[in-house]
Amino acid sequence: MEDDFRKYRLRKGYAKSSIKVQDSYLRRFTAWMICNQKTVETIGYRDIIKYLSDERKKNDKPTGIYKSLRTVCIYLDYEIEKGTLKENPAKRIRLKDKEEKALLPPIDKTELDRIYREFAGKQIKTAGAKRTHERDTVFLGLLVFQGLDSGNLKRLTTKDINLTAGTVYIASNRKSNARTLKLESVQILSLYNYITQTREAIREDRTGEKHLFTTRKLDERISIFIRKLKTHYPEIQSPGHIRQSVIIHWLRAHPIRQVQYMAGHKNIRSTERYRDEDINDLSQQIQKFHPIK
Repeated sequence: MEDDFRKYRLRKGYAKSSIKVQDSYLRRFTAWMICNQKTVETIGYRDIIKYLSDERKKNDKPTGIYKSLRTVCIYLDYEIEKGTLKENPAKRIRLKDKEEKALLPPIDKTELDRIYREFAGKQIKTAGAKRTHERDTVFLGLLVFQGLDSGNLKRLTTKDINLTAGTVYIASNRKSNARTLKLESVQILSLYNYITQTREAIREDRTGEKHLFTTRKLDERISIFIRKLKTHYPEIQSPGHIRQSVIIHWLRAHPIRQVQYMAGHKNIRSTERYRDEDINDLSQQIQKFHPIK
């Protein structure tokens, strides 16, 4: 069973590291079922509530409870695919105390635009440094204007960039939906130069021929770029911080369903979180400058 369940999760796109964590929570769940004389065929909504309650009594943190429920949900989906179950009772449960990482204060849109213009306009002397700078400029543009994250950058291919239409296509994955986003006019020339000249000059292996960026040590190269960026613009914390800021700015200008599409969120609640954060930030500013007496 374990081998088949592992193959199921790999097919669904779960990372090996995630599968390892899930296995530890699955062992706890199966042990609980044995102790409580439950089987997959007889497990119900109230049983899962009781299981989560017992886990909570062990002083497990909210994130641990959430991972327990998530693992049970994935496992029961697997059993549905096998034909053991007809419905997944775990999907009816909504936890209210899931710990979420607090969002950082958003960077103002005009500031992000200024950072891009300044960075893109830097004069670089040596040929090697100039090629690296051209690639990093493309990095920055996709972060600042399309709100991409590191994972998106790693998966982009040259076919995803349509310079004629002025668009970039971001394929779907386990965590996000596919979408096509407009490129800004200031990005077009740097993307054209990178794709037609720079990319081939700096590509160090043949494994990522279709990828927009070389796949070899790309995480490390993005980290180096962000560290370099932070030395001049300390307000930037990470690619995720830029993405958070972009989504909040989108919400100020577009309907929430449109922003959900632009951000690739599978669930509208993911988008709402950014709107709530923006409202909370506004409330704090009002209280700071105009305190209610």
